[in-house]
Amino acid sequence: MTDDEPRELAIDLVWHEGRLAILVIHGDRPLHSDTLDPKSAMARARVIKKLQTKLPAIDIDELDRRLIEAAAKGPPPQVDSTLGTGTLSAVDEDPEPSVESVAGPELLDELTNALTRFVVLPEHGAAILALWILHTFLFDVFEFTPRLLITSPSMRCGKSRLLRLISALVSRPLACEGITGPALFRSIEAYRPTMLIDEADTMLRGKDTNEVLRGVINAGHQRGGRVIRCVGDDSEPKTFEVFAPVAIAMIGKPPGTVEDRSIPITMRRRMPGETVERFEPGRSLREQFMPLVQKCVRWARDHRLSLSGSRPSVPSGVDDRAADCWFSLLAIADVAGGRWPNLAREIAVAVMSGRENGEGIGVELLRDLKALFDKSGIDRMSTSSIITSLVLLEERPWPEYRRGQPITPRQIATLLSAFEVRSKNLRLPEGSVAKGYLCADFEDVWRRYFPERGGDPPAPSATALHTLSDKGLGPFTSATGSNGVADGNSRNSLQNKPCSVVADGAGGCPGIDSNTAPPRLLDRLRNLVEEMAADIDSAPPGTAPFDGEALRAYYRAAVRRHGIDAALADASARFALQVEGTFLPLQKEAS
Repeated sequence: MTDDEPRELAIDLVWHEGRLAILVIHGDRPLHSDTLDPKSAMARARVIKKLQTKLPAIDIDELDRRLIEAAAKGPPPQVDSTLGTGTLSAVDEDPEPSVESVAGPELLDELTNALTRFVVLPEHGAAILALWILHTFLFDVFEFTPRLLITSPSMRCGKSRLLRLISALVSRPLACEGITGPALFRSIEAYRPTMLIDEADTMLRGKDTNEVLRGVINAGHQRGGRVIRCVGDDSEPKTFEVFAPVAIAMIGKPPGTVEDRSIPITMRRRMPGETVERFEPGRSLREQFMPLVQKCVRWARDHRLSLSGSRPSVPSGVDDRAADCWFSLLAIADVAGGRWPNLAREIAVAVMSGRENGEGIGVELLRDLKALFDKSGIDRMSTSSIITSLVLLEERPWPEYRRGQPITPRQIATLLSAFEVRSKNLRLPEGSVAKGYLCADFEDVWRRYFPERGGDPPAPSATALHTLSDKGLGPFTSATGSNGVADGNSRNSLQNKPCSVVADGAGGCPGIDSNTAPPRLLDRLRNLVEEMAADIDSAPPGTAPFDGEALRAYYRAAVRRHGIDAALADASARFALQVEGTFLPLQKEAS
């Protein structure tokens, strides 16, 4: 031990959130802190070894004895949350059931009226909410518990107000405005609540998307849903049951997997003539609606047995995951009786058939490719021709697929590989060879994802399929780049299409007259050309057979000769090949 090593050390042990905190102090100066589970021999040994290395003067045997003693005593009892520790004591327990029996139709009507008193709801919203609220008292007898998805396009549309009202009516409510995945599955395991999550757009969308939270929400949709996590200092695996009702309020839409497991309520801002009652001040909503909650408890108790074996019929047009979402609500409507069995089915068809399919970007690509092949009537298509056609589809994701740039051959290949569809070297009708796709390779996957129910998917609203050689703007159609197979065919010129061109004094992409070119297409062409020009100018010498200014001049001429659509299609295909490392020469006529 050196002369400057501390000789008088104090060790404090303090319980914090179920773990033991160790603080080593010399005088009034902290030297070391650590936390552990003292019941774990491995954790104790690890901390002792760390301290022994750092501070040899510590009495290791005495420390180990104190840790074992602390483990035997355990942490002190938690203080109730009302005293300010922030620890959950419990959710609001369900009250005693009402003394008198309750008629199902009257109960659902009473829930509907209570909701419409305080919130302006969309069509069918009150009826959906009444069924969903009643299902929270019975969810454990069903196979699925649908997520209630409350969305709006902007703020101040009543989402939080509605969620507050729902929390006063459901079984065992636990509301929050922010939660992590681990906190969610631990809360469900501990309290079996109805979770009400507000401001979910901050957690389920954007760059800060909480994938763990989304996974817990998805897993808890079906009975037996669980997550497994390693807990404690010994990292022992533990199973957390997450089957529970969840209501989510957010601006915009959630990930498709969450939306697919949800029944939607889309809120809108109140109009001046629409009025609602104010919440009663000085009295909690739960207390205000306690008689109604007691009726829900009584009805659920009286009909639990009959609902546990129910098999409600699902109307046509509501199938697959949508049927799972509506199963419990239809069962409750059937047992309630009155107008509710027919009403619930009418609403299910109206709401779910009007909802976006949430198919995912890969299925969207399959749909658009089917329409392109059907419209063209050909049996094969080069990848560059596919890109040329896709980027002309307005209101589709392909023109600005990633960071404002068109989809590339590699991105198409990645999306299609999930369906076991892959590109190959094809002999095209004009005799050239290029990477592309056969129509026959899609037949099986198209039949699976687009059955003939309701007809074929609609054709995209764009110009008919064409190849770049038809437009006379470049040799891209049959170029394979890395394989070195080039199209030797001569280029067929287009008739000139009038389009005003104004030279860009700054040396950038041409400033095309906005009176003759759609601004969106103009901006897209500018962005493409400038990105390619910057890439060319920054490439090692000799990589590209031309410089950025030559590329700009090429497209100034291309717009003047052939029009904005043809120039944009050509630039999109050139961009896709340049991303793959292929710099094709410019046509002399256009330069």
